[in-house]
Amino acid sequence: MKGWFYIVAAIVTPAVLALGAQASIMRTSVSCGQTLTKSTTLTNDLTNCPGTGLIVGADNITVDLNGHTIDGTNNKSGIENERHANVKIVNGTITDFRAAGINLFGARGNVLRKLTVRRIGAGCRKGDICAGIQLFKCRRTTIADSVISNHVPAFQVSGIDVYNSPGARVERNRISRNPGQGIAVFASPRSAVVGNRLDDNRGGMDANNGSDFIRVTGNHARGNRDAGIAVGALRGARVLGNAVTGNGDDGLFLFDLRDSVVRGNQATGNFTGIHLYGGQGGVAQYGGKHGASGNRLIGNSATRNSHVGIWVKGDDHRDRVDDNLISRNVASRNGHAGGIAIQASATGNRLHGNTANANAGHGITAVHGTIDAGGNHARGNRRNPQCVGVRC
Repeated sequence: MKGWFYIVAAIVTPAVLALGAQASIMRTSVSCGQTLTKSTTLTNDLTNCPGTGLIVGADNITVDLNGHTIDGTNNKSGIENERHANVKIVNGTITDFRAAGINLFGARGNVLRKLTVRRIGAGCRKGDICAGIQLFKCRRTTIADSVISNHVPAFQVSGIDVYNSPGARVERNRISRNPGQGIAVFASPRSAVVGNRLDDNRGGMDANNGSDFIRVTGNHARGNRDAGIAVGALRGARVLGNAVTGNGDDGLFLFDLRDSVVRGNQATGNFTGIHLYGGQGGVAQYGGKHGASGNRLIGNSATRNSHVGIWVKGDDHRDRVDDNLISRNVASRNGHAGGIAIQASATGNRLHGNTANANAGHGITAVHGTIDAGGNHARGNRRNPQCVGVRC
């Protein structure tokens, strides 16, 4: 009897599964404002929705836009999901809504993939929260393989906002021409921002306010008006293998950062290449702490930045940059502030094995209290001595 059961199961189960999968996904036309309670594959566009485009009304469903467009009249959100878990929203375009293209609240384990989000937030003013995709209290949600560009007149519209959403993953998206941050991650520990392109936004990416143990790896931020990638007011970050190019301010801005690893990043053609700073006050009202300490900046490259390659700076006696390791970095062909500069309230920072050549200033400048751990090299810099405060 037991043998017969296994033979039948082997033959019948794949067909039953296939039929079940087909039956569970309903192909249908939808209308503006409709609530979806079953997995749905769209067969039509929605045009000029006066309010919310579609509303998710159940857990564990898939909303497959099937290449169709959800279009609004600059009001409310394209798709809303409040508190429904393990929902997938995939394969389509969302345009011309006010608050968000997709707005998730309290919805854990959602997956958003292969979406195009455009022209969200026209006219958003100071104090408004507008974004292409917005997560709030959404644990373990993934946003991947999507294109987000909200090129509209507005005070600020982000490409992706992640608020209070631990374990979020933002992967392989192309985010450009947003009047706010490309990606903003707040109070979302153990999140990951991986392999995204962040071009021509006001700021490329910002992660702070207790997003501890975040992983920021393999992103490329280019031509953003402010910093390319900013990570701060948190601890335990891993900022690895990012490229920041031609941004208007810092390529990589690390503020009030603690016990983090910054390794293998490339910063080229920014104002400052890599800036480790203590002085934002840790955004103290959100639980951040003053100063930057216990960080390891290892094996990064900072070249052709107009001000300085690598800048380690405390703001005052309260906001200090202490006890960090700056090792095996290359900082060459940077501006008049030189290759590597350790300044202001900064003590106990160890410099080891760095190379700083052909800068318009000194190769390395280090304040009193810096620890010379040896192996630093500098030559061909315009200002002599080649190094100040350490041997090279």
